[in-house]
Amino acid sequence: MRTSKKVTKAEIKRVLRTENVTNIFRVASKSGVDTSNKMEVLKFIEKNAPSQKVERKAYRMVYLSGKKEIFDWVDMPIRDAVRKAKSEKKEGQSNYSKELIEGNKNIYWASTSYGHCDYNKSIAMVNNKKSRKAMKLINSFLNFK
Repeated sequence: MRTSKKVTKAEIKRVLRTENVTNIFRVASKSGVDTSNKMEVLKFIEKNAPSQKVERKAYRMVYLSGKKEIFDWVDMPIRDAVRKAKSEKKEGQSNYSKELIEGNKNIYWASTSYGHCDYNKSIAMVNNKKSRKAMKLINSFLNFK
């Protein structure tokens, strides 16, 4: 009968830095974590990650492991804006309706009537050619004007 050797903190940190999902699950299992429960694995990563950057990368990999859809993290702000637009459309126009408006450096969610004067506006994405195109499409979908 083989006895499993104890995993050291240095080895855990090394494995988390490798960004290999299989090895992350393996070292978590060796450390006594129930790997069938992703939340337990995520808590393990949070506790043992050597930096926030490693924690975020490992978190994304573990969270997305086993999913058929592969996300492009670069396009996440546009995807989030589309989700918010669908939510806005579902609620219909009200005093709280938001649309995308263009600023110097960013594109914002702001009130349809107050625009840049909206004290509750929030950043949706960085202002670039791709984002401006998405902004126009999303606003035409919302069609609040």
